[in-house]
Amino acid sequence: MNTNSHRDSADDDSIELPPEFIRALGRRREVTVTVPPAVESAILAAGKARMAAVRAKRRSRTAFRLLWPVAAAACFLLVWLVLTPPPPAAHASRQAYEKEKNAAAILLREFSALYPNQIRAIIQNDSGIQLELAENTNVKSGRPVLLKVCEPEGCEEIITFGGQSIEVAGHQVTVRTDAEGRVILDGDQLIWSSDLKRNPAPGIHIESHRL
Repeated sequence: MNTNSHRDSADDDSIELPPEFIRALGRRREVTVTVPPAVESAILAAGKARMAAVRAKRRSRTAFRLLWPVAAAACFLLVWLVLTPPPPAAHASRQAYEKEKNAAAILLREFSALYPNQIRAIIQNDSGIQLELAENTNVKSGRPVLLKVCEPEGCEEIITFGGQSIEVAGHQVTVRTDAEGRVILDGDQLIWSSDLKRNPAPGIHIESHRL
């Protein structure tokens, strides 16, 4: 009984606000916020950084998914390189032959431009390149020839011409060529022919290539 009477008294004490006052309070809650340009730029920069981080994370996931196929391909290539047999010895020998011929042709062309009709021989060994020149410029040269002479002390390459007299393995010889492509070294103590493929003396090995 007392509770009801207290509630009735509380209801009687409540104040009813006028509608105009309530509308005024509603208008006061509507606040316009002005953001400075610096703050706006900072917000935009933070947003861009966030989006960049998201894109980078997506790219990293994509790269991780692609990593396994790439790794598998690399392993396959490595196994192929290991298991594939090397090129035949004849093919490797042919490549070395072409390389020697090209290098000799370059040397001959360059030195012939410096000493036209004067070169008797170009000798290349561990000491470097030596030129054997005639005293005059009316040397009659045949077809150029590349000789590779190997002795126990080492090897040297000699670029010369048919008809020239040169020193080979310590022996004075005359270089001769014929229409069949043979190269002949004719000397008093050393005779060699390219078609025989025979060592002229113990410990001496000679190869010839026509340029």
